[in-house]
Amino acid sequence: MIYAQTDSQFFTPRPREGERKPSTEALRFLQAAKALDPLSAEPHYAEGRLYQRLGLFPEALAAYQAGLDVDPRHVLLNFALADLNLKAGVVSVAKDHLGRCLKYAPDFFPAHTLLGEIALGEVERVRGNLLLRMAAGEAVDYAGEMVPPMKEAAAFFTSSLAISDSQPAVKLALGTLMLRLSEVAPLTVADRGDAESVRKAYLVKARDLAAELIERLESFAESEKPNTFSERELAQIPSLACYNVYAYALYELGDHGAALAAFRKHIENARNKDFIPDPNLRKDYDKTSPFVYASDWVQRIEQNQRQYFEIDEFTTDSTPNFYGNWIIPTRLKPDQGFVEATKIRAGKLQLAVNQKESGVISRFEVEKPHATLTTFEATLPRLGDAPLDFGIYITKVSKSSAGKGTEADPKVSIFVGVDSQGRVFWETRKYDLQDRTSVEKRMEYGLIDVTAYGGRPLLPDDKLTLALRRQYSKDFSDIDYVAVINGWEVKLPVNRSENDKLHLSELTRVDFQSATFAVHCGFFTRALVGVKATIEVDSVKFIYDSGLTRKK
Repeated sequence: MIYAQTDSQFFTPRPREGERKPSTEALRFLQAAKALDPLSAEPHYAEGRLYQRLGLFPEALAAYQAGLDVDPRHVLLNFALADLNLKAGVVSVAKDHLGRCLKYAPDFFPAHTLLGEIALGEVERVRGNLLLRMAAGEAVDYAGEMVPPMKEAAAFFTSSLAISDSQPAVKLALGTLMLRLSEVAPLTVADRGDAESVRKAYLVKARDLAAELIERLESFAESEKPNTFSERELAQIPSLACYNVYAYALYELGDHGAALAAFRKHIENARNKDFIPDPNLRKDYDKTSPFVYASDWVQRIEQNQRQYFEIDEFTTDSTPNFYGNWIIPTRLKPDQGFVEATKIRAGKLQLAVNQKESGVISRFEVEKPHATLTTFEATLPRLGDAPLDFGIYITKVSKSSAGKGTEADPKVSIFVGVDSQGRVFWETRKYDLQDRTSVEKRMEYGLIDVTAYGGRPLLPDDKLTLALRRQYSKDFSDIDYVAVINGWEVKLPVNRSENDKLHLSELTRVDFQSATFAVHCGFFTRALVGVKATIEVDSVKFIYDSGLTRKK
């Protein structure tokens, strides 16, 4: 049996299709082992491993099952059957065999780990089911249903690490899970102060787990290395992705400088043979998702360090037809009910919908410099459940024909908002004030998938922070637009259709040095006749970046 286990087929690469034949000599020795000791399950386990190595899974399954018929308490056989059944999608059978592993050997940590992976699969199953139910209009408790399987996975990973701490992949999975819990678990806590404490506790746990991996990875980089590594040795080397978990946790905890340093270290070490000894892996690593993620975050934080911002908290009450620096533009003819009732009172902007003309868009806006504005952000204390569309927009305007006291000519706009069904959408619009039949025309429209902003729908009592950001594309040839929904970022596919690209190029063209343009940042509402509602806004933030005019 020992001879069969050390047969070269256990260690050579998996054979090509059509060449899956076990060594006859190995099988002969295994049969001899079974004959010498019929009450031993070990030859059956070795035979199953041989078949599994060759990709002959039905034969492997049969060999493992024959071994369990001899010794039902054999832990490795139970684990092997659990692993094969899980790969085949038979989760209930896999869990049954893993339960037997822990019954006969509570400290068998691979079973704890595999149960954690099964629980992670359950997280995704629950999430998919929730999305389907939400799409069907069903009210769901998103966080209430998501958190239990996430905590179950965390518990299994934690117990596995308590038995054997030298599992870097498990520790990274647990750290990543802690980041996910930091976003979802606080939603189950009613008190905001307690919810913030829960969020920070998960972030600290993620940070500390990643820090342990980084320490181990850097120790490996400083050590003497063999010329080649076995699969077992490679599995003991932490992934560079641990820098991402560490950096993101730091960023969410408010330490932006340390987060930037960690992301930069990831990129630097990815080019170092001491961290990735295999030259082929090192060459292609810059195409992997962890590297791309780190690069994007470095660019984002460096941009933030260049930026400055101003906040308007609506501290001065408005008077009829006067709103401080803000205006209700009239060239695009807002709904009269909006004009009559919108006001600033008690530190809040109150956008009043009293729709008298069906589908007419009303706007409330302020002018900002085209050359430096990157982000317009608004915070609403409550989403509300009125049957209307509302949101924010950025409009590019031409100042060339606008004299003093005259409204600028709108050219193109990008909107992001929430519709009457609570869905987040975006659209682009163009304007031609000389065209009496079609002064304003919607060009592009799309719904933003709920999975892109946390996986749960917006609810009427939710606080909403909505933002639009302008930024350079990766090659600095265009302007990209990003919607930010409660901190979740979604790049919008602006000007990607063939629908009047010439006109929409006004949105994406890099012309920050042009003095003929400005941007108007504002709010919009749209409803059917008879709809009445008030949308309150706590504050707005404008973020500027002097680097926009210095194209790289």
